[in-house]
Amino acid sequence: MKKITVKIADQKEREEIYKYRYKIYSLELKQHKENPEKMLKDAIDEINTYIIVKINDNIAGFVSITPPGGKYGLDKYIDRTEFPYIYDNMFEGRLFSVLEEFRGTNTAMLLFFAILRYVEENGGTKIMTIGRSDLVEFYEKTGLKNLDRSIQSGEVTFKLLYAEVKDIRKKAATVYEKMLSRITANIDWQLDFPMISDKVCFHGGEYINNSLEVLVNPEKLKEIITADVLDAWFPPSSKVIDVLNKNLSLLIKTSPPVNGKFIEEKIARVRNIPKENVLVGSGSSDLIFLSFLNLLNEKSKVLLLDPCYGEYAHILKNVIKCGFDRFILEENDNFCVDIDKFSQILTKNYDMVVIINPNNPTGNLIDKDSLKNIIEKTNKNTIFWI
Repeated sequence: MKKITVKIADQKEREEIYKYRYKIYSLELKQHKENPEKMLKDAIDEINTYIIVKINDNIAGFVSITPPGGKYGLDKYIDRTEFPYIYDNMFEGRLFSVLEEFRGTNTAMLLFFAILRYVEENGGTKIMTIGRSDLVEFYEKTGLKNLDRSIQSGEVTFKLLYAEVKDIRKKAATVYEKMLSRITANIDWQLDFPMISDKVCFHGGEYINNSLEVLVNPEKLKEIITADVLDAWFPPSSKVIDVLNKNLSLLIKTSPPVNGKFIEEKIARVRNIPKENVLVGSGSSDLIFLSFLNLLNEKSKVLLLDPCYGEYAHILKNVIKCGFDRFILEENDNFCVDIDKFSQILTKNYDMVVIINPNNPTGNLIDKDSLKNIIEKTNKNTIFWI
């Protein structure tokens, strides 16, 4: 199996890149003249970062990233007054190159995705590059827009390409992340940030953290439309409000009950199930933390649906610090669980499988018979959290 590494080039690897630049851009494309040093480098190399993809320890491709605030390689060809709107907080991708023997591999996709993640993590909002005119269709598929500005350099014609990061992110989320998720296990991602950006949803109340004025002026709440993950979409029962109002003074000055005995008994009666099978808590996050910290440890391996409620990934990654895989739900399948594929992946003997049913946020439901069939075919030591 091929070893694939994505990393920042060190000084030794940069020296190799200068030689590959000469091979590609002087000998192959005739963009630059040949020189006795058989290397190509320029002033941007003093301020740029090279991201490389290595296959079996050999450089397969590279790209240069220029940060905002200084010179760009583009400045050699275009005056900044021509497209003034593209320069604010813009990162430049240059020399997007895949060595000939590695063309047709996943190298180009990995390089492009690495650029996106690098710019995202460094707060960039725009990406610009120049791409060969014969490859414009490829660049447009990544979300870049052809500004229809030709640049001639040697025997090569380039086109100016530009996009806002948020627009490329939409393309990445629907195409590239799904493709990469299938080969993640084979990639040694050595950049200082995750390959797939976290989609976790943390606790509610974030709008208050970002709008502290509401704490001293609650009337401001009327001017805010909240969209926190834990906020209820519908108002509570009027009967509940009436009971709370009638007993408000008592409720404010007394402590809550130390257990949920009475409500557990009520739920058991209404649902016609043993009260021993009822566990109540202060919301789902309370029960997730209470249970997972007792059921799992850092050596555990868990399977999650993706997308699903992000609190699960949060506790596994940041609290328990254990490994977990994501079973990707495809948009083409309306985000439904493919039962056959799901059953197949469960042969990996996970310590726990998390199934939100109906799923959040898709709303899709796995029927009871399918669930029973999945559980019966899985290792008896696997815990199902449904």
